[in-house]
Amino acid sequence: MKNKFLLILAFCLVFTFTPSAQNLQKGSVTVSKTNLIEKLNGLKMKKPQISVKKLADFGNILLSEKGYEFTFSAEQGSTLINNVDVDSDAFEIYKFTQLNGKTQLFATQEHGSHPCGTFTGLTVTNLSEKLLTILADGKLYRVKMPKDLIFDDIILVEKNLKTPIRRWLTPLDAMPEAISNDGKTIYISTEIEELLLGITDNGSLNFISATDKNIIKRNIEIKNFPKDPENDYLGYKKFSNGKQNFFVKFSYPCT
Repeated sequence: MKNKFLLILAFCLVFTFTPSAQNLQKGSVTVSKTNLIEKLNGLKMKKPQISVKKLADFGNILLSEKGYEFTFSAEQGSTLINNVDVDSDAFEIYKFTQLNGKTQLFATQEHGSHPCGTFTGLTVTNLSEKLLTILADGKLYRVKMPKDLIFDDIILVEKNLKTPIRRWLTPLDAMPEAISNDGKTIYISTEIEELLLGITDNGSLNFISATDKNIIKRNIEIKNFPKDPENDYLGYKKFSNGKQNFFVKFSYPCT
């Protein structure tokens, strides 16, 4: 009954925003904008007594079908950028290779400047170092992760703070707020205080209550760590539940 209720809510509230195709290059598809956080806030307003668990369950339905908006940048001169005969003030066009070997052009209106450079937005349901699943024109496209695509990241490292164990790709300026007991999922804050967004080691996404007992939130910031001359915003945290310690490397938001 609960799942039926959530599916009805999803049907009623979910919609995909597709910008006008004006000035779009032939053969391109438009990255969808899902306004997922706005939908969850809308549900909270309509049902103020909703439990955090039900809110997370509803959010996970949206995540699986409509994705989450991530941001990235491309290396200068990247062959991914395909802004040909396009009004770049409105759209940026990127060329990705699908798993079947065919190329596909993706147009996005989500782009702009940032204190550390520029950013472009993609709506994804899964992302890892090998694979991206992008939502565009209401359809999911599985594409290979290009090497010259730059995402923010959080890295699980050994106690020496140097040896990497696992890497999670994250939205712009994401901060590590918790980690799973097995160290395979990192959790970052969202615009909804009660919910954290989990990113697993295989790139899948899920919402969870910020007070869930199965995650490790207790952490300390490490002050003495290996410096990186190319990263003025470098930071480290140690997450601990008394039995296990996890060390993560990340970057503070640019200012």
